[in-house]
Amino acid sequence: MPEYQRQPGLFADENLPSAGARIQPGLNHGPVSAVAAGQLWLCLHFPQLPLEVLELVGGMPVAVLSDGTARAQVVVCDAAAARAGVRRGMAANAALALAPRLQLLERRPQREAQALQRLADAALSFTPAVSLEPPAALLLEIAGSLRLFGEPVVLREQVRAACQALGHCAIAAVTPTASSALWLAAAGCDSLIPDPAGLAGGLAALPIAVLPWPAASHRVLRDAGIRTLGDCARLPRDGLARRLGPERLRELDQAYGRIAEVRHWHQSAAQFREQLDMPLETANAKLLAAAADQLLDRLQVDMRRRQCAVQLLWLRLEHTSLPPTLLRIGLLAATSDIARLAELLRIHLDAAVLPDKVIALALEANFQSQVDQHSRQLFGAAIDPTRQPGAINELLERLRARLGTGAVHGIRALQEHRPEYAWQAIADPMPVVPSDSQAWPERPLWMLPEPLQLEVVAGQPRCPGPLEIMRGPERIENGWWDGRDIRRDYYAGRNHRGMCLWLFRDLRAGGWYLHGIFG
Repeated sequence: MPEYQRQPGLFADENLPSAGARIQPGLNHGPVSAVAAGQLWLCLHFPQLPLEVLELVGGMPVAVLSDGTARAQVVVCDAAAARAGVRRGMAANAALALAPRLQLLERRPQREAQALQRLADAALSFTPAVSLEPPAALLLEIAGSLRLFGEPVVLREQVRAACQALGHCAIAAVTPTASSALWLAAAGCDSLIPDPAGLAGGLAALPIAVLPWPAASHRVLRDAGIRTLGDCARLPRDGLARRLGPERLRELDQAYGRIAEVRHWHQSAAQFREQLDMPLETANAKLLAAAADQLLDRLQVDMRRRQCAVQLLWLRLEHTSLPPTLLRIGLLAATSDIARLAELLRIHLDAAVLPDKVIALALEANFQSQVDQHSRQLFGAAIDPTRQPGAINELLERLRARLGTGAVHGIRALQEHRPEYAWQAIADPMPVVPSDSQAWPERPLWMLPEPLQLEVVAGQPRCPGPLEIMRGPERIENGWWDGRDIRRDYYAGRNHRGMCLWLFRDLRAGGWYLHGIFG
């Protein structure tokens, strides 16, 4: 007779099956419904996640503690620590007694949450139905993805490989219900149960420790001799609901596919934000660029998955005791070219004046629609990129990175006759000129900041020798209403060196002045 039958006071009013009774699907719970028939769930459990998000120093066994208090316990350890006898739930002092060289690190829940979000974003490449199960699991509904990826086992391995590419090892279980997949993966089972009829047998041997229930519920089950989910399946529904609560019964029904389970889907953020701690404090631009490349690699993965681009990056350099240094990397057009972003980032790091050594880097960017793909000719022949506007944009971005944003700008014409006020510097170095813009008289591209007074000999201007007047005069009289009145006759002339100059004769104060040079 099973152990729990020797506890007459707990489920005394129910008829329990004998120890040798065969577990049938739905025994004492009714038949398996069609709720789970159209679904297939893949659970990814990351047992080493608290360890994988930390920067480790090689050569020493490592264990992660639950917190920084004196009662901290081991959450997870590496293989070297496990070989020394360190186990999950062990006190820190006991772990050190077994492995004196053990490196104890405090758990970083925020980093674990960020890593889980990053893994969920990567899982969206396989299915849009991704649900987070903190602190260390993901659930993917993959029934609709099998047409594209093939058999469940093939899709499972592809998803697992994508997680490994991000530096995380996963235990993957596939079942028709989310909870059953989660419980199997949490128990360390790489199970594949595609048919709802196989759920009861597949879950029967799982220990009740995998159930995410309160300690009081586990204690009641242990006192009754219940050790596995198969034992729970033998319990009458009414007694189970009365002793453990209807919520526990509902969770079991969801796991066995008898009632539907509602889950919240993960929505990928429209912003990229990743942080990387430096193993050593440094102000070396090459080392910082190498670390930033790791963040750019993560950005590239997100851009490829989303089929999008970025136009503005912020690189935050953290210091020990001083405010962070912010570097703004702006582009003229959105791009997904990671090599181009890396080049601009290195230029900014080379030019940056850091007040102190850097202990961490953070990269932030907002995603935009992909707009910079090069056009292609017939049969896929690529057009010369030097003839594309993107090549000019890249040159301007490099100039801005080296000279500063304010040193490279565009020019916009204004409705003004006075040459000094007929243009305006704008941020866009490649402004689009409207097709219906008014035609203006020819003006030189090189205007002097202030008109330069010329030498006059026998009433004729010299620069430095005699000038040949080619065109003019063009009279400009304007500005009497704002106190900047001018009255000038403008001429185009050429000196003995062949330079084309733009000069004027001041009708108010007299004298000749050089105002610009034609290209």
